[in-house]
Formats: sequence, structure tokens, C-alpha cells
Amino acid sequence: MRTRLLLSFYATTLCWGSRPHCQDPVRRLLYGLIMLSNNFSTNVLMRAILILTPALAPSSSAFAGQPSCGQFEASWSPRERSNWTTLCETGRIQLRAVQAGAGQGNEDDVISSSFLATLLTESPYRDRFKHASLSIAGARVTGPLQLRDLTVESSLVIADSRFEEVADLSGSRFSGSLSFIKSSFAKGIKAVNSRIDGSVFLGGSDQATTNGDISFPKVKLASVDLSGSTVAGDLDVLDADVDDTLRLLHVRTNGSVNLFRIAAQRVVLASSEVRGQLNIVASQIGGPNAAPPVLNLYSVRVLQDLHLNRTRIEGKTSFENAELSASLTLLGTILKDVDASGATIKNALDIGFNERPGLQSGQTTWSAGARLNLNKSSVGSIATPLDLDLHYWPTSIDLDGAKIGFFDFNSNRNPSRGAEQAQSQDADKQASWLKAWLARTSFAPQTYSRIKATMIANGNEDVGNQIGFASRDLELAEAFQKIKSLEPSTLLSSLGTAFVLSGSRLLTGYGYKMYLPGLWAAIFIVIGAAVFSLTEEARQRRMPYGLAYSFDMLLPIIKLRELHYEIDLKTPWARYYFYFHRIFGWILGSFIAAGLVGLTK
Repeated sequence: MRTRLLLSFYATTLCWGSRPHCQDPVRRLLYGLIMLSNNFSTNVLMRAILILTPALAPSSSAFAGQPSCGQFEASWSPRERSNWTTLCETGRIQLRAVQAGAGQGNEDDVISSSFLATLLTESPYRDRFKHASLSIAGARVTGPLQLRDLTVESSLVIADSRFEEVADLSGSRFSGSLSFIKSSFAKGIKAVNSRIDGSVFLGGSDQATTNGDISFPKVKLASVDLSGSTVAGDLDVLDADVDDTLRLLHVRTNGSVNLFRIAAQRVVLASSEVRGQLNIVASQIGGPNAAPPVLNLYSVRVLQDLHLNRTRIEGKTSFENAELSASLTLLGTILKDVDASGATIKNALDIGFNERPGLQSGQTTWSAGARLNLNKSSVGSIATPLDLDLHYWPTSIDLDGAKIGFFDFNSNRNPSRGAEQAQSQDADKQASWLKAWLARTSFAPQTYSRIKATMIANGNEDVGNQIGFASRDLELAEAFQKIKSLEPSTLLSSLGTAFVLSGSRLLTGYGYKMYLPGLWAAIFIVIGAAVFSLTEEARQRRMPYGLAYSFDMLLPIIKLRELHYEIDLKTPWARYYFYFHRIFGWILGSFIAAGLVGLTK
């Protein structure tokens, strides 16, 4: 009995003398068995295990081997020790339930950045979260958080919190995800040249959706810089106000990049690679003091669709040399200048009307004087409503060297213009739209020629021919304009061009209206016959009508009768007329030949 009492007293003293160690679940189980056991031998055995097992005793050597929820750094405050105990046992801690941006909180909410860095980077604390998650909610993180050039073998979840200084995670590798949902960064967050083996979540929500019935409060992010980082999953910035720049330069993601409902002075994704979708939706980018381009997607590579929908961009947007393996949609977006020169869009460039249930509908809108530069770009198709007023397009478009696969006039119909859209298969409507669209470019015959070839290749020969005819008309007008300028260096060439094009238009419709030569020939044959019938030679040769003679004189390459060429007209006015008659025949024949081989088209 005396031994039993002694062991019981010692075990109790051991536990309560160092209470944090009783937090250990195994020690609590053994202590409970001691208290409940009525069998003396069992009781003594349990107490012996409790007392004698080194792994369970509070020794520094045991703590060095694995994390212990009851050991602390000497510099930690009582609050930090309590926070560590809770985190050690549960993997998470909830400090307060109010939103991160509201109020100053109190001292119980405070977690120092050094305390957080110690948990993530120093043994044995980091071993507790290895291949797991460290989760903190409702904290006020004081001091700069420096996690540079480290390996963190855990996910980091800090929600509904406020970082009062900069958080710098540059050059580090995280084996899990980084989640800062509903957390604000007063001085910004950096993760330059880092590697995240999970996903990254920033902003006021985790809802990468556009449900019109739901709205989310935004958090403030002074700046975001993830340049050069690699993200194995998605990269989400949702419901956030970024005071300066959202910089994702040279970022590589295996998932999607989602920027929903954000406001930022600049967004930079230049030279990044996104293997999922790139979605910029319901956002506002730019401002009066933002340096252009405010949306920088220079040389970005996106393997799925790039959606830039229902977003206001107050400044230049750059897609230069971008490589998009799917489509680029600009639906319901307000744009200024857009430079997509040298870009490759393998599927559709989608411009038009955007309508989603529960959301305000809208069309692609361009600021006054806006310009779309598609020079040297390659676009699989252009999908747009057949709107003859071109409401969805800027007033200036550059198409020098642009290659377009086809035009899709059936996509993104505006319900309010259903009757107009229903005629999208009408060739004349399509031709009218294309001519109005091309009129917004700086005229270049090569551009019209490429669009014409595109339409013909897709079975719209009538539309292609109308584009070709319009191109020749513009060339003719340009030649006359140069003649009016009386510029010596271009006057002769302009006169020659004007003569050839004028003749081609009158006689063959630039080769597109090959019924015209027949009409001209018929007219001149009749006139020639009338003139010949009034001559003395017609009476002498007994040729009262002279139709065959007029035909032979008009088209000398066809000889109906050798006698016609032996007649020498004595009447001066008739002789001079047939000089002109024969010259016109040669000219008409030349234009017929040129039109048949396509030289005038």
C-alpha cells in the first residue's frame, strides 16, 4: 500500500508539476488508467511506464528528436506559448472572428512574424507541420515576415488576418499550398522566384465564379509580386484591391490563373506560362497615373482559353507576341488601346456581347480613339456579331500582315438585335460588314487580298469577290488623290495606275464582272455597223447592215471574212471612227485576257 501511494504521488507530481506535458494524449491515457485501476500490480506497472519511459518524460533529449507540444522557446511570450500548444495539438488556431481589415484588434490577436517564421523553419517545431498544414485565422501579424530561401514542408493557411509589414517569401519552396484568403497586406506580399507545390490563394474569397447573386467583401493588398515563381496548382487573386501592381512576371502555373473582381493600377503577366485558363473577370485595371501598359500580357503563353470579360481597362493592354493555344474572349469589356501584334490565337478572337444570368449584360466597348493592333498576328477565327454599325469594335484597326482563318458571325448574338443577327448567313450583309470593318484600317491592298482569300477558302466566293472589288476601288481613289497632289515623283506612275484601273473597272469590273466585255462588244458592234452602213463602201459591197464587218474590226484576232480587211473606207469620219473602233477592240481584248487570268483582280 505504501509503495502504491508513493508511486501515485510521484506520478501526480510529475504531471502537474509540468502541466503542459499532460497535454500529450499518451500521458493523459496512462494517467487515466492509473486513476481508474483497482488492481495493484496493473496500477504499479502503469505508473512505472509513466515515470520511467524516457520518450514521455520532459527531457531536452526527447524534445530534440520530435516536436513536443509542451516545449517552448525561451523568448516566447505566454500568449505565443499558448498559441504553439494549440497549433501543435490541432494544427490550427482561431484568434478572433472579425474580418481582418476591421479595427485594430487586441493583444490576444497578435502573432509576431518571428514566431511564425520559427514555427515554419526551425526544428523541432516545423516537424509538427511537415506534410501537413499550419492554419491560423483572425491574426494580426506584426513585423516583416521573412521566409526567404527556405524549404517549408507544409501548407500555410493564414485566413481573415492582417499583415502590418511586408511578407517576403522569395526564393523559398513550399511543399503545399499558400492560402491567405480574407487576409490583407498593408505593405504587400512578395514571393519572387519561389516554388509552390500546391496552389496560391489571395483576396477576399475563394470563389472563382461570377454568380450575380453573391458578392464578397474585398481585402487590401498594397502590392503583389510573384515574379519568376512556379505554382503547381492554381493561382487565384479574388476580391482584392491592389494599391500598386499585381506582378506575375515570368510565372509558371500548371493550373489556371484567376483574377476575379480585383482592382489594380497595373497587372503584369508578361512572359508567363499558364497551362490552364487565364481568367480576368469583373475587374478594374489602370488609372490616370498608371504607367502603360496597365495590363501587360506580353509574350504570355496560355494553353487554354484567356477570358478578359466584363472588365474595365483604363489604359493600354499588351498582348504582343502572346501565344494562346485556345481562344481570347473580350466580351463585355471596356478597352482602350490593345496591342496584339505578333500574337498567335489558335482558336477564336471573341468580341461582342456578354450575357450571364444574374449579371449586368454588356458589350465590348472601346474608348474614343482606341486602336486594336493585330499586325503580323495569326488568328484562327474572329467571332463577332454581324453588326453593321460595328458597335463592338474600335475606330482604328491595324491588320498589316495579319492572318485570319475565318469569320464566325453566329457567335455572341445580341438578343436585342435578333432580326439583324438572323441574317448572318447573307453574303451581302457579310460583305458590307467586312468592308466597313476594313475601312477602319489603314488601306493596304495586301490586307484586302488576305481577307478576300480567307473568305474564298471558306466557301464564300461571292463575299471574297466583293472585298476584292472594294480593294481595287480604293486603289483607284488613291491613284486619283496622288494625281491631284501633282507630286512629280509619283505623277506618271499614278496616271498609269489610274488608266489601267479605270479601264479594268469599266470593261471587266476588275475581272469580277466578266459579263461586261460582252456588253461593251455588243454596243461597239452595233455602233460600228451603223457607221459602216452609212458609207459608200457598204453600198458598193452590198453590205447594208455591216454587223459582220463591225465584229471583224472590233476583234481582229477573230477573222470572219478576209474581204472585210480589204475594204478601204474613203469617208474620213467613218475611217477615223474605225481607227478608234479597232484600238478599243485591242484594249477590250487585253483586259479580257487579264481578267481571265486574274491579273486585274
